[in-house]
Amino acid sequence: RRAPSVLFLFALVWAAPIRARAWTEAQVTSVAARVELASDATAHVRLDLKIAVHGGFLTELELAGLDPGLELDPSVPVVLTAVESGEQRIPSVEVRRDGRVTFRFRTREAPRRGQYTVSLAYVTSLAERGVTMLESGDVRFTWTLPGWRSGLDAVRIHVVAPRGAAPHTSTHWDDRTITVARRDLGDRVEIDLERAHLPRTVPLVVAIDIPRTSVAASLRTSVTA
Repeated sequence: RRAPSVLFLFALVWAAPIRARAWTEAQVTSVAARVELASDATAHVRLDLKIAVHGGFLTELELAGLDPGLELDPSVPVVLTAVESGEQRIPSVEVRRDGRVTFRFRTREAPRRGQYTVSLAYVTSLAERGVTMLESGDVRFTWTLPGWRSGLDAVRIHVVAPRGAAPHTSTHWDDRTITVARRDLGDRVEIDLERAHLPRTVPLVVAIDIPRTSVAASLRTSVTA
């Protein structure tokens, strides 16, 4: 799997040579992810971001290193919400095949100084890059939250997986800060991972082992072929 890219908040210093972008000082401060894994390795992902704009106004926000080939979930509109006032802004959204997503705001509507939240939901397949057949016959699904330009606080990942799933021991972020909770709900399993602080540029790799009986036969065949 390719090394995840870093998230960049475009300001003047990050401007691409094509055209200049308005100056801003901003950072993503926290990320929460919900990852719902299907038996065929389809993943429904939702990212909830907290953003702090310290100065200027934010006309463009780029998320890099997300899942290649992702498709936005149209049932979850992308809306930036001001924490204090509740005012909402709807950006235009560009999705690239390499997993790069860009939000753009018109200058007169661009977020100014303050705290904001924004959510992004999408569907992707892990079949070609995030599935490993184990000697036991079980299957390991791997999903990665990419590294970010600045350190993050209160990182949370909520995984919903097929019956019998369990986090692999490789899913360790740091013995001092990782919290794992697993709930068996019969036809599915919910796994919660939390970290108090995530250093800048460090990706989080989540590996979930799933019994072969809970994995689609077509996927088992393609992995072993």
